[in-house]
Amino acid sequence: MKFEGENLIAKLEKCLPGEKNWSEYESIGVNIFRFLFKDNFKKYLSEEQIENNLKNHRRDLLVNNNPSDLTSFWSDTKRNYNCSAIIIDFKNYSGKLNSTNFFSVSKYTKKNVGDFAIVFSRKGIDKTAKIEQSELFGNGKLLLEFSDSELIEMIREKIIGKDPIDRLESKKFELVKKY
Repeated sequence: MKFEGENLIAKLEKCLPGEKNWSEYESIGVNIFRFLFKDNFKKYLSEEQIENNLKNHRRDLLVNNNPSDLTSFWSDTKRNYNCSAIIIDFKNYSGKLNSTNFFSVSKYTKKNVGDFAIVFSRKGIDKTAKIEQSELFGNGKLLLEFSDSELIEMIREKIIGKDPIDRLESKKFELVKKY
């Protein structure tokens, strides 16, 4: 596990931000999500590059939400956000995401998929995106974001036996405290 985690960190740190490397960043992100969370599911089922029927939205990663623990964070998202599938989007921007970049992910949340998504970004989100995140939360949508530095911390924590779910819970609690 240590070798796999350190390898993911090295790949993430070597990947340059920008449009040219978006595919590489997405691939690394898919592997990081699997590394961090695959053990939380009865069977880890995922699909990359999923388009909707109208072909006007493309989700980077969709993971079937079949949690192995019925009291887990994933079970909570299934109950409270109708989350039958977890939407993960990867933003390889060189700066922090603004409200427009962040809000664009919310279009992937739908009644039959769920009102929950995770965004991986290089530098996190700016103040306008944090306001947008709070507004979305107030309207029943939970969008969590993780910067590269947070992902690296989560990988290192998993290597030493800590549960990365704690970070998801903490991010959600930050939003809950505002209401």
